[in-house]
Amino acid sequence: MVYHVTASGIDGCGKSTAFKQLSQRLSNEYQCNVVQVGRSAWVDRPNQDRQYFGDSINESFNALHFWTDRKDLRTLSGIINLLYAPVNKVMKTYSKAVYKPDFLLSCRDTILDPIVYSSYYFPFTQDWSLEARAEILPFFGSGKHSDLVFYMDLDSETAYKRIMERMETEARLDGDSNQQIDRRKYHDLHETPENLAFLRAQFEEIVPFAKEEVGLDIVQIDATESKEQVVENMMAHIHDKFFDSVHSAQID
Repeated sequence: MVYHVTASGIDGCGKSTAFKQLSQRLSNEYQCNVVQVGRSAWVDRPNQDRQYFGDSINESFNALHFWTDRKDLRTLSGIINLLYAPVNKVMKTYSKAVYKPDFLLSCRDTILDPIVYSSYYFPFTQDWSLEARAEILPFFGSGKHSDLVFYMDLDSETAYKRIMERMETEARLDGDSNQQIDRRKYHDLHETPENLAFLRAQFEEIVPFAKEEVGLDIVQIDATESKEQVVENMMAHIHDKFFDSVHSAQID
């Protein structure tokens, strides 16, 4: 049994930061294999160094995304995101076959994120009903329900500040061979205070609908808390939902 756990929320809310720590803690504390898929992909095994995979294809998509953002090609950037969805699906299939994970993590939810981000990259979808958006758009994210979704809630001003601070930190680390940046942060088109506020409003509308009408198991996480506390909260929810199953599987 592979448990699918995703994080969702506006850029800058701390999804990747939290899942980097969460993956290692899950692996070491539960003695299980944990795979993260997406633009930065890895496997964590108990008490072993993290192993990255999929670097070539991810770097290619990151470069395309960077180019379209610099050219202010919003629709083309959205299309590139859509094209990455089947790649992400293949990476999931590959990682399950090769690494035999107990947990599969992703910093984008295949239901919530296509619905929310399409409203920015394809504005005409804003005229669709929530029901139509929920039925059609998740197809481009593979449409499979996660077993658990963490919605990381953060105001747009703080999120934007964090994005800028991360980019400044990475710029200072350039040339330092002792520092590894697994996925360099670029400034996406939607990462302005105004656009982040718009996307957060979309999440606030979609999340209750997805819980009640789509049936997603969504846990809201206060992303204003320290990254250590955020991960601690995630671990507690995972323990409550999955621990007995994982523990029983290990005993068997």
